[in-house]
Amino acid sequence: MVLSVILLSCLFMTHSRGGWLSLIVVFIVFLWALRKQEIGKVFFRLVFYLISAIMFVYFFPNISKDNPMQSVVQRATTIVDLEHSSVMARFQFWEGAVKISLNNPVMGIGLGNFGRVYPRFQKNVLYFSHYTHNYYAQMAAETGIIGFIFFMLIIFTVLFWGFRLIFRGKLSCFEVDDVALNQLVRIKILCKEKLMTLKALSDRQFSSEEFIEELTKFEFTENEIKEILTYSDRGYYIRSVGLFCGILGSMIHSFLDVDWNFPAIPQLFWIEIGMFFIFISSILPSKRFTLPGWSSIFSLVARIITGLILFLTLLLYLCFWKGEIAQDKARLFQEQGDSINVLFCLEEAIKWDPLNPEYHRDRGRVLFSLYKLSKKKTEYLDYAIMELEKAVFLDSYKAAYHCDLGHYYIEKYYSGKKEFLHKAREQFKIAIVNDPVNYPQFYSTLAQIYLLKQNTADAEKIYLKGANVMKNLRDINRLWSFRKESFRSQLIVANFGLAELYMSMKKIDDAKKYYARVLELEPGRFDANYGTGMAYLSEENYKKAEFYLLESISAHSSLNSNEILNWTHLVTLLKEHKSPFTQKLWNFLDQDTKVILESWDVEHNSDDEFKSSLINNINKIFLEKNLYDKNIFGNINLPVEIKTLLDMGQENLSLSQKKRLNRLLFEVIYGEEITKSQLDDISELYYLIGLCNSKEKNYKKAKAYLELSLKFNPKFIPTFIELGQIYEDEGQINRTRKLWQKALEIDPNNSVLKFLLDNNYDTSSKDRKKDL
Repeated sequence: MVLSVILLSCLFMTHSRGGWLSLIVVFIVFLWALRKQEIGKVFFRLVFYLISAIMFVYFFPNISKDNPMQSVVQRATTIVDLEHSSVMARFQFWEGAVKISLNNPVMGIGLGNFGRVYPRFQKNVLYFSHYTHNYYAQMAAETGIIGFIFFMLIIFTVLFWGFRLIFRGKLSCFEVDDVALNQLVRIKILCKEKLMTLKALSDRQFSSEEFIEELTKFEFTENEIKEILTYSDRGYYIRSVGLFCGILGSMIHSFLDVDWNFPAIPQLFWIEIGMFFIFISSILPSKRFTLPGWSSIFSLVARIITGLILFLTLLLYLCFWKGEIAQDKARLFQEQGDSINVLFCLEEAIKWDPLNPEYHRDRGRVLFSLYKLSKKKTEYLDYAIMELEKAVFLDSYKAAYHCDLGHYYIEKYYSGKKEFLHKAREQFKIAIVNDPVNYPQFYSTLAQIYLLKQNTADAEKIYLKGANVMKNLRDINRLWSFRKESFRSQLIVANFGLAELYMSMKKIDDAKKYYARVLELEPGRFDANYGTGMAYLSEENYKKAEFYLLESISAHSSLNSNEILNWTHLVTLLKEHKSPFTQKLWNFLDQDTKVILESWDVEHNSDDEFKSSLINNINKIFLEKNLYDKNIFGNINLPVEIKTLLDMGQENLSLSQKKRLNRLLFEVIYGEEITKSQLDDISELYYLIGLCNSKEKNYKKAKAYLELSLKFNPKFIPTFIELGQIYEDEGQINRTRKLWQKALEIDPNNSVLKFLLDNNYDTSSKDRKKDL
């Protein structure tokens, strides 16, 4: 009784709705099967078990969830909710299984292969599974019509005899064993001679009618027969009903879930079926078949064939096992970076199991890595391609094999073999057919192949399919955690590639749409912000362009758009001391200065006296603590000017040099925050931001950004040109000319600079800009 309550409680806490439905059906069938028993007692016991299990769950929330009964009720209500994700997923799995069985009606796709073939028919990336969550549909898909018919014959046979037993309401099976004899001796109802007669019948089983007839022959009285029947009844009916209800529950649950895909459960299922038929053997038809006299030959042949099958099965299992051992050794060598031994181990695995495509794929990957490490030695690449071609031949459904082979063909194309680009395209087309929704990277690579062929129209179509594999991007959070990040990164590549393609095609609105999708997937992404800024710049929407260009910088530093030109933020960086450089400085500041920094607030930004005193205080601490000592900064990369001043020593520095060193140290902090992502185009970014402000006639801000651009790249010619234009608009003609002459010294062949310098300065700036 206690065990029953615990098992029922466990069933509730699994939150398995298929298990609950199975329990309800089995409960009803069991009550009907015991209708001729003492139904009151049976019903009372079952209800007691259920109520006890519910109370067990309710009063032990620490082993379940908070408010466990509420979670059980909420879970149960989703059974009839056809819009629930798990219900919709099951419908999609079943639909896929039906389509697979219709495409492979005779022999199916082979046991255990549903997960390999299902992606070809998958509609929604959210709903992927290696199993159908309906074993009957899975059998139809994997074994075809023939296998499905034989499987269902077994199922219907069990159901037929189970329900026939229940409708009869009894199963008479009597046997006089030692227990029954001892009970009859104890009640002293039979004489010694009749007990000896009963003992003579102890090696046989009887039905009710047969047993009464046999006892009547030996002149047992009605009262004696009644007592003998009571003590010799084996109770096979209740045991058979219990077994059948367990079998029925497993059948129902397998219609909704995956339990028969795990060996332990079907093993128990077939054991229960065997026991069930043993218990009901008295009601099974007893038919005898007369075989020809030479039937012994058939028997001999059958035994030989069975023995050969068992031997071959054992041999194949041994080969598989040896192959797996070799593969495990290869993985160990791979962790150690020993590629040569990895190849030897995989070669041994292939010898034991030459039809396993995974071994060929692993070997191909190792060879490709050797190709990369050996400065692109083409022999390794050729062998890698050969191994992947074998893997594709052995398993043409696996999209990942076609993807790897396609990448190797592309590498072959870049090595000078132009014909391999067509082969790569075909491999990625097959990969997309085999798995059209789970890997957006297939579409991205195929689109890039079309772009290499200068086929922009087809590239756009392919990119569109890949970018819209998941239309509602919020659904990405519903993916399994082990798939989420990989799928997100692939989706970002597809959307970003499409946005870049639209930019090259001058479809600005479409480009902004897909840049926005990238930013929805990864807020603050640099290249998406930069691309969006350039899109708005091309539309002459300078405010929006500036916003996204500033966001692209913010994505790679702790500075936001309001802080980039803010001197006081440099102090904030020291206060937060998150980077190696600022952490170094923070460690050497005294407690008073740290208190000042910790109390510093943005509200004081307008207080010039506060800023000045704080900076002077920090400078004083630098002097007192000898923080100008170059040894303090360790291996931090410092500009040459700072190193020069540090080498001079603080006692040899003038006041202006000390101030200069102080300023340079803060600029290092600033530059470190900006460039910690090692952006190569930071100078161009500041130039573009300055350009946006220049177009908006915000010259003060524009000059600040343009000067910042030159700080990061003193030879960036566009910055010189735009900065000169601003000075010219402000009437500083001489300064403009000096700036452009300096730029011309950097790039003597720049035609734009020559045009600007050769023009008459009496010409209006507006007209000359128009000519330019």
